[in-house]
Amino acid sequence: MNYLFAYLLSLFTLSIFIDIWHYNIADRVEDALEQRKIDYKFGKSDFWLWFLLGSLLLVGLFVYYHKLCRAMNLLCESYNEKPVLTE
Repeated sequence: MNYLFAYLLSLFTLSIFIDIWHYNIADRVEDALEQRKIDYKFGKSDFWLWFLLGSLLLVGLFVYYHKLCRAMNLLCESYNEKPVLTE
């Protein structure tokens, strides 16, 4: 789903929709990292720890987005080196 639509919809659902959306993103990134055998820890546990609980300290959101961006950069590097996985 488009992130802009997800953020607009979260205004009407008191941010519940965007929390579910970020949880799904973390799950998909975790699966992609495992599939590509990239040694970087990111997943649903980081969502719960940094996005939800860490947001109470305000610094948690920054840590979550940093880890998400780092994971996505590693995935992009892997896709650029080997676009198709052969098993």
